[in-house]
Amino acid sequence: MTHIVQYIILRSDLKNYTTGMLTAQACHACISANEKFKNNSDTVEYLKDIKNMKKVILKADNEQFEILKSKLFENHFDFIIWLEFPEKIETALALRPYEIKNETGKKLKEILKKLKLY
Repeated sequence: MTHIVQYIILRSDLKNYTTGMLTAQACHACISANEKFKNNSDTVEYLKDIKNMKKVILKADNEQFEILKSKLFENHFDFIIWLEFPEKIETALALRPYEIKNETGKKLKEILKKLKLY
């Protein structure tokens, strides 16, 4: 049995964004990541079982968001940043789906552990 999870991180410091607007940002980021990484084996498996997809939405202020981007990049994790136009504001980050029970997944969870659920 696989334990594949997709993590989405929303900016918590965007005070002018309503709950609905932030929800849309998470959706945009999630769909974009799944499309960009659609050939990755974890993404393929994740999308096969639509009824059991697991997503975790976390929050980060701007400083945490910048640190997180650096850590994910340094550790070669696959992710996208959703940029809202015309403001050009980074609103969300979505990782591709990851198997969380292997070493890579454990490392990812370690990087994300200080973030709180949205």
